Amino acid sequence: MDKQFNNTSFFIELGKPLAKARTVKETLNIVMYQVGKIFEPVNWSLLLKDIKRNEMIFSVVVGEQKKQLQGTRLPMGKGIVGRIMETGHSIIVTDVARDDRFCPMIDESTGFQTRSIIGVPLKTDEKIFGVIELINKITGENFTAMELTVLEAIAEYAAIAIERCYYHHTLKNMALMDPVTGLKNRIRYRCFLFHPKRLLGI
Repeated sequence: MDKQFNNTSFFIELGKPLAKARTVKETLNIVMYQVGKIFEPVNWSLLLKDIKRNEMIFSVVVGEQKKQLQGTRLPMGKGIVGRIMETGHSIIVTDVARDDRFCPMIDESTGFQTRSIIGVPLKTDEKIFGVIELINKITGENFTAMELTVLEAIAEYAAIAIERCYYHHTLKNMALMDPVTGLKNRIRYRCFLFHPKRLLGI
């Protein structure tokens, strides 16, 4: 794996589909596909922060426990994921049985047995809005420091792409909205986008 990721072309190839993504959902799907392809975890999840309810949500779940975990909420700060969300620091745990930060609540409710974990924050400008978490490797081996470094790079690409999608969505809504009435105005939107002066940037 070390040789594979010493080549910067890998990150260029990762960036291409993310650059084309137009929605947050599309971005998340691309990221999670790449994670599964590269690391081959048994379970992998992306949790997003719900600020209003002070909780973390399993927003994208792939693997054996998908149906049981999708949409599940955890109290902010709970477990290893909670620590990552609070501190913004990545964590690698080779044996959760020896780590006091591990919360067995999910394992107890699903019957799954977590052995090793790596998790990295999704953040931009120190604003943490999510965590990517990988549980157990299919091979039974532990996750490595190199894999953690690679996952951090993927998370950085993902965070930038997600932020861009949010901005794109916000700008689109602003263009569709009449600033006086607050109502949608599609004619205004088309004129704004395709007016010759706008296209020329003047």
